[in-house]
Amino acid sequence: MPFLFIANCSNLHLMNQVLRNIIGVIVGIIVGGLSIAILENITHTMFPMPEIFNEATFTKYLNEAPATSLLMVIAAHGLGAFVSAFFVPFITKNKDWRIVLIPTSFFFTGGIVNFLTIAHPTWMIPVDLMIYFPAGYIGMTLKTKGRFF
Repeated sequence: MPFLFIANCSNLHLMNQVLRNIIGVIVGIIVGGLSIAILENITHTMFPMPEIFNEATFTKYLNEAPATSLLMVIAAHGLGAFVSAFFVPFITKNKDWRIVLIPTSFFFTGGIVNFLTIAHPTWMIPVDLMIYFPAGYIGMTLKTKGRFF
């Protein structure tokens, strides 16, 4: 008898929307993560990492790195939140801002974990953490108001 419950049109529409939301969030996280990886790889090409890679050399690299390289990493994190928030409404067909908070919060949490596990310059921590939600908001706003596509 559970098949009769699923076959009900209103339940099928609700299940379809829930599935779209789940897939949209997953795709948003993947696309946002890829955009972060691409921009960070470009940054590391412009400002190469040390050849001997351990915690001491990485900490020294971060402390001696030019501000431009660190700002590019911050821009990569903002771009990831922006791109994920921009693409989630494409898949979900949902203009609700709460669904966009999921991938944006995912990247924000990743930023917190990054700062807790790797020593960074002190100025970088608040600047980076303040970029996620505004970037996600801008990405969602541009999509849902129909300015692009």
